[in-house]
Amino acid sequence: MIRSLIITMLVVGCLGWAVPDTARAEYRGTLSGEQFVDMVTQTTARVVVVNFWATWCGPCRQEFPSLMALRDQYDDKDLLLMGISLDYNAEAVRFFSDRVGFNYPIYLDGGEIASAFNVTAIPRLLVFADGKLRASHVGYIPKDTLNQVIQSLLDADAKGEES
Repeated sequence: MIRSLIITMLVVGCLGWAVPDTARAEYRGTLSGEQFVDMVTQTTARVVVVNFWATWCGPCRQEFPSLMALRDQYDDKDLLLMGISLDYNAEAVRFFSDRVGFNYPIYLDGGEIASAFNVTAIPRLLVFADGKLRASHVGYIPKDTLNQVIQSLLDADAKGEES
């Protein structure tokens, strides 16, 4: 009995490693401005959505289910979604991330990113395509509205590839 339990745990653990990184609810630590720029400019995803949030922000919490649904809706080659917390306590972000069960990577702002984009209110979304900022939104954004922005950028990219 114990042997089969151990084998089951090992199999489940091994299967967990096969899950793509973007599908895991995972806090990945502090992100510097340089790392952020590298991620946005060097990603293979056609659209990058960055969500600035904090554990104490009510509207941010309202937005999480919509963001997670969008992450599930798009393929990794089309969408990179990342959350950047503006909290000061890394352990609070880690604990909160584990409880929410995000399906996209979560980072803590190292102090350079939010200030570079003049993030003075949250939630705040930045949408990039081809490494360039294409859209910005302050406050809660409905899933359908964000989906339209993402889809329009993907459609424009597809038309550009056809030419």
